[in-house]
Amino acid sequence: MVKDHALADCGNLETIRRKAREYPYAKLILAHAARGFAAWTTLEGLKGLSDFSNIYFDVSAVCEPASIFAVIKEAGAGRVLWGSDFPISMMRGKCVSIADSFAWLDRAILDQLSNPKPVQGNLIGIENLSAMAQACDMLDVDRGKIEDMFYNSAMKMFELQETDR
Repeated sequence: MVKDHALADCGNLETIRRKAREYPYAKLILAHAARGFAAWTTLEGLKGLSDFSNIYFDVSAVCEPASIFAVIKEAGAGRVLWGSDFPISMMRGKCVSIADSFAWLDRAILDQLSNPKPVQGNLIGIENLSAMAQACDMLDVDRGKIEDMFYNSAMKMFELQETDR
């Protein structure tokens, strides 16, 4: 997934498909919406993975609603996992799609903007939650599916059960 075009790279996509077929009982988690920091890469490649029930998507640190939208729509809430990606979530900034790539707008870049006062910027974790809220709103996701993405999907995938306290 480290190739520039993430899921839109044919080599990346075929490797993921091959590994998912070879190891059907393994659970493959594609981090950051399959490295969907540039939303178009997720939108373009995701359809080739929707028939693999052993592929899950973590959406931590993704600040683009379109990437999260695509993952929820194609994979379903039961295969989407939200995570904070701490300590990245505590940094100020945002990752944005730009042309055929993406850029991290961090504190140093925000301070260089031609604004008369320094731009504080949100925490990346807050930008991620905002993108999640926007994607869920666009898809009209109900509370149960939101609970799946934030809790139930991980519990099921890792075969965990709540214990009595």
